[in-house]
Amino acid sequence: MIHTLEYKVGADWEPGQADGDNDDLNPSDTRDVLARYRLLNGAQVRRAMDSAVAGAAVWRATSPIDRGVVMTRAAQR
Repeated sequence: MIHTLEYKVGADWEPGQADGDNDDLNPSDTRDVLARYRLLNGAQVRRAMDSAVAGAAVWRATSPIDRGVVMTRAAQR
């Protein structure tokens, strides 16, 4: 079974909604399809960018110590 990849858009995971499927190929054996995905459509890209801009403002306002805590937690997963 081939896994279908999704994107994190804001707080949600969702598949791309542009036309056409794309294959994510194993670089050592391009006959091996690792996953399949669709690209984001324009509305999804706008929502993702708006979310990234909002997140950057929050991250910028976060103290370096608190950023370190977040990064340490992420590294431990």
